[in-house]
Amino acid sequence: MLFHFDRGLLLASSACLLALAGCSTGYETLTGTVTVDGNPAAAGVMVQFVPEGNTRPAEGIVDSTGRFTVTSVGKAGVMPGAYKICLINSTESVPKPAGGLEATEEQEAAGIAPKGWFEYQAAVERFLARPPTGEGWIPKFYNSPSTSPLRWNTETDGFEVTLEVTSDDKPGS
Repeated sequence: MLFHFDRGLLLASSACLLALAGCSTGYETLTGTVTVDGNPAAAGVMVQFVPEGNTRPAEGIVDSTGRFTVTSVGKAGVMPGAYKICLINSTESVPKPAGGLEATEEQEAAGIAPKGWFEYQAAVERFLARPPTGEGWIPKFYNSPSTSPLRWNTETDGFEVTLEVTSDDKPGS
């Protein structure tokens, strides 16, 4: 009796077995904490993971306890690898327009921004360009991958991040 192997069938069945075995999607859950001056960072602080290799960028938003969970391109988790980390102050303190930021159905249908939206956006840009200084605020140099000293490598540091900064940190300190 002679056996004949079909390579295509062999490859297809191997792929199915790998899928059934629970092959990883390449994303791992990454969570963490940000503290400023020993206290939880303000809710809304953005934590950005900027890839240093062949991975995808990821980000998380700090909650009121200083905790965050990372997502990457709409997927939960982060691809394993090395990252530069940026911290961007929460813009929650920038006053919102009296009518809010949500467009009415009529405004949305007409493609019109809510009243005060452009002024709010300008205020946010001014805030980010010159964030407040002092206790509880993250120094501006943390908001750029070229100036932030924060680094994380999931392969050596793991998937639980603790970032401790002080409001009086200086670049290179």
